[in-house]
Amino acid sequence: MNTSTGSVRARLVDATEGRVVVGTAVVLASVLFLPVPVWLIVLVAAMTSRPHDDMRSMADPHLSRPTLGRWILVSLVFVGSVMLAMLGKPLTGHGAQLLIWFALLPAIGVLFWLQRRRAHTIGALWVGATAAAAIAGLTAVVQVGVVGDPRATGITANSITFGNLAVVFGVVSVSLYRLIDLPRRMTLPAALGAGALALTASILSGSRGGWVAVPALIALLLWQEREELTPRRLARVAIGLACVLVFANTVSDGMPTSRASASVTNVSGYRPKAPQSESAGSSEGARIEAWRSSAEAFNEQPVTGLGWGNLATHFDGDVARGLRHERIATFDHAHNQLLGAAANGGLIGVGALIALFAVPAAAFVRAIRGTDRRRQTLGITGISVLGAYAIFGLTESVLENLTPVVVLAVLVAALCAELDRSASGSAGPYATEVADPRFVRRTDLDRHRRPVGPLAHRWTPPFRPLF
Repeated sequence: MNTSTGSVRARLVDATEGRVVVGTAVVLASVLFLPVPVWLIVLVAAMTSRPHDDMRSMADPHLSRPTLGRWILVSLVFVGSVMLAMLGKPLTGHGAQLLIWFALLPAIGVLFWLQRRRAHTIGALWVGATAAAAIAGLTAVVQVGVVGDPRATGITANSITFGNLAVVFGVVSVSLYRLIDLPRRMTLPAALGAGALALTASILSGSRGGWVAVPALIALLLWQEREELTPRRLARVAIGLACVLVFANTVSDGMPTSRASASVTNVSGYRPKAPQSESAGSSEGARIEAWRSSAEAFNEQPVTGLGWGNLATHFDGDVARGLRHERIATFDHAHNQLLGAAANGGLIGVGALIALFAVPAAAFVRAIRGTDRRRQTLGITGISVLGAYAIFGLTESVLENLTPVVVLAVLVAALCAELDRSASGSAGPYATEVADPRFVRRTDLDRHRRPVGPLAHRWTPPFRPLF
């Protein structure tokens, strides 16, 4: 057996000792397709996994982990704001469902906090995201190109969720590949392939709100690779993107082109004073109608809102009075996350929603502005995830769906936990930044850390564990 191949295989086997790693990968790879609370897999994995040997020797209970703690705290504040907005208001089934889903944000954060001394999760995030993006792309091609479905949905029965999450997984795969200690000839093609398939899934899903996020996310990933991005490589990226667009448009018989053209026509043809017109009943027109109705609901109760889950009743009333197109009577959310928070939770809900994104975003920006490359990569990944959700939220109430809530909770909690491990010096053998060396016990892994002094420029990183 080839020594290098055997070493890689041995490390893949050793990584399974921390079953939380496997559990996290399973969650990310399957969350697109299982319509059940798959976060239970994380719970079982976290409660049954064994501490990794490296973490047992390096973790110290006195080290603070503020980033993950802040994420848990701001998630609890968000859940509290939802409960406050629902006090004294009719409790609908949808409202109770939303409360349970939102509670998963701090719950999953706590699970990652409980396993903070166990095996690392970044390798699992990359494996799971790469697998999920690849599966989503292949599924979309089969559904649209072979079966003949008009839009790809996976088995979620929701093409918007399917396409948006495929983009998120593709971005995570491309952004994190540098942190996976396998030969670059393995990780780079896997990441680029996953990114291409994720883009294919997004296009074939027909989710136009997700398409808006793609250029910004690609620009951010290119900025991440700016030091190695030569004109020739940039040309290759452009050619690859063009090939994906042509392929997806051909497989779907021009569906993306026709939907983009229809969007322009429907938006330009919308007339605010003609709620019963044909353009008001289109996908874009109905969203505008829902946005206007949500803004009016906020004006009626600006402090606490209508109470989460009661917006559908307000839509029904507007339709009954002839103020809005009848299509919005089928909506139970605002199709805009910020307006939905304003209508359902008032100013309190808006403030809590902004904090839910702003607090982890501030930590990710600080990591990007630092000098440690590993933390910069984690920060860019985190900003990409939050930015994608923010853009998706312009045309969809992205957090009022179980699957996106689970994905956001897992990704943000894992990235915050890894930032804390990096800052505390317990990020494993490939940590390059130590907050206080007094808290790090010497082990055989010390030789893997970058030395300081006159010989630092001659240091070559060894072949390190995968996760």
